[in-house]
Amino acid sequence: MEHSVEVEAAFWQPIFARANQIPLWTAIFLGQTVTRLTRQRLKLHAYPNNIQKCAEILLWGYPRNLNQVVANALPNLAAISAAAPVLANWPAYFANLHGIGGINISSISKFAYFYSHTFAGQGALILDLQLISKTARWNQVAIQGLAYHNAVTHYIAYLQAMHNAAAAIGCTGDQLEFFLFSLGDSF
Repeated sequence: MEHSVEVEAAFWQPIFARANQIPLWTAIFLGQTVTRLTRQRLKLHAYPNNIQKCAEILLWGYPRNLNQVVANALPNLAAISAAAPVLANWPAYFANLHGIGGINISSISKFAYFYSHTFAGQGALILDLQLISKTARWNQVAIQGLAYHNAVTHYIAYLQAMHNAAAAIGCTGDQLEFFLFSLGDSF
């Protein structure tokens, strides 16, 4: 839960300005030049609204705006923040968010994780391109045929494999996910 990402205010100010989101930028950075976002904060903090929580999830996930994900999502943040906390079955949850501004499995699984959703009895975990490539190297969590373009159809199997492997070694699913994200290609 201490896993954190440092985010620079100056980098994000023009991006938030283009999306007419300067009040949100101000609320996130509080006059500081950087802010540090932790998993614990994103999961447990009592946010004043879902818009700020969703913005911080995006900043944590894409601290340098990889592939313009955050810049493209900011204009749609009100719709994203209305859909992200609403629990639905996995295909419907994905479809509801994917239809808003074209966000994909990486961002959608982050929202599901930080809103503590469960799907098919399993707690949501983050699934992105890095995890897809790293899980393929680990027999205990490898999902046959899993690729970024079809990850939505394999997400439940990914959750089951990750939670089963985590239980077998005595850790949580998110601890295993973080291990694979950070060190999965080191072995």
